[in-house]
Amino acid sequence: MDLEYNKLTTSLLAQGFTADNHPDYVKLPGCIPDKADPLKNYNGGFVYQSSYTDSLIYKTGCGKFVKGRNVLHDMGYMGIDWCHENDNPVLRCPYDNPECSRNNPLLHGIHGSVLRAQCWCECHQTAEPYDYQNSIKLANAEREAERRQKYEEYAMLHHGRICANHMYYDEHTRTWSQRYEPHKCFRRCCSHFCPIRNRELSKKRGNVYYDLNTIRIRHDGTLFDGEKIANTTKTIQELNLSDGFLFAKVMDDKEICRKVLEKILGISIREVSMPARQRTAAIPYEEKSMRFHVYDRKTVYNVEMECRNQEKAFLPKKARYYEESMDLDIISAGEYCGKLKKSFVIFICTFDPFSDGRHIYTFENRCREYPSLALGDEATKIFLNTKGTINDIDQEMQDLLSYMENTTDVFAAQAASPLVREIHKRVTEIKQNEDMADEYANYAVSFCESK
Repeated sequence: MDLEYNKLTTSLLAQGFTADNHPDYVKLPGCIPDKADPLKNYNGGFVYQSSYTDSLIYKTGCGKFVKGRNVLHDMGYMGIDWCHENDNPVLRCPYDNPECSRNNPLLHGIHGSVLRAQCWCECHQTAEPYDYQNSIKLANAEREAERRQKYEEYAMLHHGRICANHMYYDEHTRTWSQRYEPHKCFRRCCSHFCPIRNRELSKKRGNVYYDLNTIRIRHDGTLFDGEKIANTTKTIQELNLSDGFLFAKVMDDKEICRKVLEKILGISIREVSMPARQRTAAIPYEEKSMRFHVYDRKTVYNVEMECRNQEKAFLPKKARYYEESMDLDIISAGEYCGKLKKSFVIFICTFDPFSDGRHIYTFENRCREYPSLALGDEATKIFLNTKGTINDIDQEMQDLLSYMENTTDVFAAQAASPLVREIHKRVTEIKQNEDMADEYANYAVSFCESK
């Protein structure tokens, strides 16, 4: 068995100690695979008594003192055992300095997660007396005081409308943020009052505060007749732009709608008008499919958010139906067809409608025998795909499509697109509006009851 001795064991053996004759402050570990040679074990030989290591004083490369009981003394990393016995236990750097020149280079870098930053610092035993004023304990206390102060500052900035259950501290930037996730209230909140919404909680308000869980029974005469189907409707705070309710509310903003259309079509649009949102009885309305018409002086646009992959095969005929319905909205039977406007039918899909990896598919009517000859009916159908893999659009368009399914503060802050940031500002306003939350709750309840 090829097991190396730790630094402590090497030193004691050099002084003439053996497995049967050793100082009281060390011991043999409990697991000894080789009874013939007890020092050949997975700990590298002798280990310190815990009462002894608690009394040790260590010092970091930057000169900070730390007591033995406060270090991490059993970490395996980069093929090295960082422990008391090798005189190299580690601790978390209170300054999160990933490239400290006074630290072991093997420990350089940040370890942790999206919000948590951890930089490990090596320390060594010292004979110097412990100095609290120059200690890791004080540095950690100062770090925690800074964290609490920033929490209070955030609370004051938001007029106390915060809740600890929804607060997150980013250790990389040392900043607080609040992500209101109502489903957490059900699991964590013991109060009947919500400080974020500044009012009493009520389970009768649907999923304003909680996810709305519903169960319906199939009555379709099939083999599965009578089967129970569970459905969970997300809270308004969890909605992405791909969700019908939020998409409709955002696109109700004429300026945002105009800019989105400009980006999709690559043209300049002076102004748009938005009649009452239109739904057609022949096309079943679903939560994740929102359709509406937009007009300018010479053009009519039909825009639909489509998240139902099972509708993939029917999208082409759906586009044909929408085009016809748009024309009938412009002229009546028998009227001069020259009054028809240029039309665009646009689907924004969260799946690839044609399985070719493209972000955008554009269709126009052309002569089959002479492909360069366009029909000239000024009818265009466009299918956007948020799951595209081909490099066929610019970065701003990629950001916009990605944002459809990742409508978060983090994504918006990282996006290079000014349009995404403008849309996210509107999204934030909608999600923080109490009337909108109530409207969505009623919408979700009505939707689930109608299924």
